[in-house]
Amino acid sequence: MIWNVSVGTAQTHTPESKALVEQKLERLVHTIQDTKVRAYYQKEFKDRLFRWNVRAQSKAPLKKWA
Repeated sequence: MIWNVSVGTAQTHTPESKALVEQKLERLVHTIQDTKVRAYYQKEFKDRLFRWNVRAQSKAPLKKWA
């Protein structure tokens, strides 16, 4: 649920937009009082962010850097 609300239809075409999504998730996780539950959410979100970025990169055309 937290993931869907935070990420939802977020557009992550730039490093800045990706960072905003990650910051939003981090802020939400830090509100969790139970340290073990918080740690599990942190791990889960890191894993999901990694997979999400890999999937986004595989769909996006390669951009040439100047």
